[in-house]
Order: sequence, then C-alpha cells, then structure tokens
Amino acid sequence: MNGKTLFSWVGVAAFVVVAVVVLHKRVKSDDRLPPVRKVVNVSAETGNAGLSLEAVRAEIRALREAVDELQQKALETGAKSESAAESVGIFQLDFADAAAVADALQNVWPDLRVSVQDAENRLVVALPPNQIEQVSRTIKTLDQARQQVHISGYLFEVEVQHLAQLGLRTEHVATQLNADSQLQPLLAALMQSEEARLLARPSIRTYDRAEASFQSVREIPVQNTTITETTTIGTTEFREVGISLEAAPRITADGAILMEVRSEYAVLQGLVGNQPIIDRRAATTTLKLEDGEPIMIAGLRSLKQGSTDQSADNRGDGETELLIILKAEIISDSEDQ
Repeated sequence: MNGKTLFSWVGVAAFVVVAVVVLHKRVKSDDRLPPVRKVVNVSAETGNAGLSLEAVRAEIRALREAVDELQQKALETGAKSESAAESVGIFQLDFADAAAVADALQNVWPDLRVSVQDAENRLVVALPPNQIEQVSRTIKTLDQARQQVHISGYLFEVEVQHLAQLGLRTEHVATQLNADSQLQPLLAALMQSEEARLLARPSIRTYDRAEASFQSVREIPVQNTTITETTTIGTTEFREVGISLEAAPRITADGAILMEVRSEYAVLQGLVGNQPIIDRRAATTTLKLEDGEPIMIAGLRSLKQGSTDQSADNRGDGETELLIILKAEIISDSEDQ
C-alpha cells in the first residue's frame, strides 16, 4: 500500500472516530438513546494498525443503525403525543338521526372527526379533552324527544250540483271550521245525504317535523305488448286509482301547528283498448292550525266514473268533488304513555 492510499484510509478513519465521539456524547446525555459500539482509535502516527476496510464499513453501518433507531423513537414519541391529545367519545342517540347530528357538529367544529354508525344510530367522535363536555352538551341538546301529532279526518266524495244544497261553498282550497258550530253540523249533513259518499276515515300519528301518509287506492292491471323481429312479449303493469294524502306537521313555539298537506284523487273513467282512462287531480297547501282546530280542503273535482261528458264541467253535472276534513292535535306526554 503506497503512502497516498494510506493517507486516504487514515482520513476516513478519523472522520468515523469524530462521528462516533459526537454521537457517544449525545447518547450519554440521554439514557433513552441506544449504546454505540466503540471504534478502533487510529491516528496518522499509528498507521493502519488494527484497521481494515470491513471494520470501517461495520462501524459506518452501526452509525446508520443508531441514527435510524433514534429517528424511529422520535416518530413513535410524536405519534404517542398526538394520540394523547385526543379522546374518543361514543354517543348513543335515542331520538335524533345520527347523520343529521354529525352534520350539525361538523358545521360548528369543522376539524372534528366524527364517524356515524347508522345501524345503531350512534356517533363515534374523536376530539380534544377540553372539548368533550361542550360537544357532549350539544349532542344532548340535539337529541331531544319530539312531540307527536295525531291527524284524523273524513274524506267525502260529493256531487258538485248538490254542494249548495248542503250549505257548502268550496271556492277556497282550505276553509277553517269551528269545531262545535260548523264541524258537527257539516258531518251530520254529509252523513245523511245521498249525494255524499264517505270514502275513508284516516287516523294517523306522526312526530313533529315528520311526514305521515294515508292511501286508499286500488291497482288496475294494464297489459302491454312489445313486438320484436322474432317474438311478441307481453307484460303487465299496474296503475293506481283512489285517494292519497300526505301531511307534514310542524309545531311552532306558540303551540300552533304548521302543516303541509298534499292530496291526490284519481278516478278510472274507462278503457281504450287495454289502456285505462284515469282522471287524476292533485293539490298541495300549507296551513296554520290551532291545536285541535278542524279544516276543510276542497277543490279536487273529477268526472263521475263512467261519465265522458266533458261539456258538463261548467255546470257541475256529472262531476264530483273530494272534500277532505282534517284535524291535527298535539299529543301530550301523559297521552303518549
């Protein structure tokens, strides 16, 4: 080995020794750091005694392993610190929808991590410990029992030309009624009239701000034929005729009831070939009622079944009108038990 090569190896060895000494001092100052192997001390005066290429490489690998171990410990320590900064809360909801509550929470705390368990109606929330109490109070406030509303009524089909004889004026879609002075006499007159037919007496319950529906329908089979190049395919589908009623009540702060009512009246008029002729009328109205106050909804007229005299519409001959009389009542806690 010539002098130039020896000088290069001595330089490398000196660099390794300095690195080991610096690292050893750092490790010694922290008991948590891993031990570092001692490196053979070589100086320019001792030449290459006891030093080999494999030994230098081994020491370099040891330094790298020590540095990697320190980095891994630093990462683990950071992960533990981050994990310790959050707590996990599990909240079982009794009344409110978990997905709706999760949306409300993230609107207030955008950085909040929330998982929704739909089947259990439960929330899993990861949050800082100092927010646990505030978030818990908010969830309890949102998860409140809602009152129920009882919706009852009568559905009559009345011949239009006899409405005046019954003392009914149906120019307006909805007419509020006084329970004692108007409702009872009206019901008695409709029940006794041969020109009025009681179709249904719905009685349904629903929660505040939840929709309730009622249907009195029948299905009419309709045959359809599809002709292709090779075959003819026959299929059957069904069309509904009858009455559909949907109501969505909302209890106001003053104890009144805001209610959206959607009604539909469909009557089979006949058949053309295999296709039914269906006369369908629909209306949507929003009402404000006092608790227990009845209301009459009118305006849904249709030709009598089997009547095809379209010119009769103006004078009411051959027409019937659907009268819907509804009453919404707030159910108290004692009644609900």
